[in-house]
Amino acid sequence: MFAADVFEKLNELNVTLQGKALFAHEMWKHIKSFKAKLGLFAKQAGEGKFVISLYYENRVPECVSAKIRDHLQSLEDEVTRRFQDFKKIDPKFNLLCYPITADIDTALEELQLELIDLQSDHTVKS
Repeated sequence: MFAADVFEKLNELNVTLQGKALFAHEMWKHIKSFKAKLGLFAKQAGEGKFVISLYYENRVPECVSAKIRDHLQSLEDEVTRRFQDFKKIDPKFNLLCYPITADIDTALEELQLELIDLQSDHTVKS
């Protein structure tokens, strides 16, 4: 049941990443969300809780839940490793998604003047 649940979640991520007209920053958002869910599932498994789906009402022995937690943590580590290049450009994605709160000093020089104008405009902020 555990494998079915995990593969279901992996399939959901896979289908989401194959969407048409999907930009890199949107893909990264889905990957970060998936990693956070894996961390939550691992934490819950360590506590003997299973909210993924099929395990919801089943009691699992502690030794099994520890193995499940370890597998989920390994999967989270693997996702981190495979998408480490996205992590490196995360500040640029933040600039793209949140220009109002972006750090002007770390932005590209050709964008700094526009960011100052944008962040100074109270109408845009509201």
